[in-house]
Parts: sequence; structure tokens; C-alpha cells
Amino acid sequence: MGKKDAQRCTLPVDQYRKNIGKQDYKRSKKDLIRSKREADRRKTSTGFRDSMLVMLALCAVVCLIYMFFYLQMPPKT
Repeated sequence: MGKKDAQRCTLPVDQYRKNIGKQDYKRSKKDLIRSKREADRRKTSTGFRDSMLVMLALCAVVCLIYMFFYLQMPPKT
């Protein structure tokens, strides 16, 4: 019975440290959730970015073909 009574009595310093540990865990959990949301946001925005890159590449190819044909035209004299 002496051991049970000794374990129940904790120092205030230990309780304080335990509370600080709980608060740090809560903060880190919130940070983890925030970072997951940002990662999901980046994943969803990559579709838009990829489609814009494809459209830009197609536009560049069309411009290059146009310039090629324009330069191949004989001069008017």
C-alpha cells in the first residue's frame, strides 16, 4: 500500500512539465494538419498548372511553325 500512495503524489513540477508536453503535442498536431492541407492544395493546383504549360507549349509550337513559313516566303519585288 505504501507504493500506491507514493505514486499518487506527484510533484507540481512534474505536472507542469506534463501539461507543457500536452500543449506542444497539440500544437504539433495542428501544424501537421496545416501542412497536410497545404500539400493537398498544391496537388490540386498542379492540374491547372500542367494544363497551362501544355497550352503554352502548343502556342509556342504554332508560333514557331508560323515563323518558319513566314521566313520561307519569297520576297515581293
